[in-house]
Amino acid sequence: MCEDESDTACIPRKVQKKNIYSLDEKGFRKMCSELDANMKEDIASSPLYRDVKELANMIPCGSDFYRWIEWHNLAHITTYDLGIPTLIIHYENYTHNFNQTVDSLHNFLRLEMKNEPPLFVTGKTYKDYYTQEERKAVKEMVEKLATKKTWENVHHYFDFEVSLI
Repeated sequence: MCEDESDTACIPRKVQKKNIYSLDEKGFRKMCSELDANMKEDIASSPLYRDVKELANMIPCGSDFYRWIEWHNLAHITTYDLGIPTLIIHYENYTHNFNQTVDSLHNFLRLEMKNEPPLFVTGKTYKDYYTQEERKAVKEMVEKLATKKTWENVHHYFDFEVSLI
């Protein structure tokens, strides 16, 4: 429990790191280096991680990609096991069919739209922050760790001509 706001554990990571990295590739790589160093112990305990440790070490923010894959795997497994209805929305759904995507989300949740949705800013990509070799390592790591269902839903992000990473 947070009793003292000076305790950095009580402040979300995003707030702690605000404005300490430059908003370019150099700042991104510095942030990733610190993030990976902080997460190394946590994710290294996973038996799955041992199979991709070399790949993860090659990738800036490799620990985030590991957690991203794990989150998607567990989301698919849990919703299947519990029979929970799901709606999968990809980033590009907002980019190419914003209104239809917003409508489908409201319909799925059985909610009425009460206000206009906030402006969605498209075109956020960071693939130029990664070398071709690093992007290949990300793809290989995802292929090794992703369940079949996860891979079906994310494989299109690894077409390097249109990749979002």
